[in-house]
Amino acid sequence: MQGLTQDLRWLDVSLLVSQKRGPKTRRTDISVENRVVELRNLFLNRYDIVSILRKEGIVISPATIHNIFVRNGLNKLSRINKEEQVKQLKPKKIIMIKGGELFKYRFV
Repeated sequence: MQGLTQDLRWLDVSLLVSQKRGPKTRRTDISVENRVVELRNLFLNRYDIVSILRKEGIVISPATIHNIFVRNGLNKLSRINKEEQVKQLKPKKIIMIKGGELFKYRFV
């Protein structure tokens, strides 16, 4: 209390200037952010990315992953990306070779 009164006596203006709120430094490591972008390019959503990173020993929240998406312009996948995803994940035709066998996939 005595220090406060001394500062006021000497009219120390630095007490009256408010400090900026929020984090002052970057909290997410660059390597983690690059890994998140790499996984997003594999068409994974943020919850899948959280589970993959937890298996790798990296604890990160889905909200942080969303913020990384926004910073890198990956928040919403474009229609072209969605079509590429469908091409990569689903076969065009399913053909049964012989009756009673399991279906075999043929990519055409």
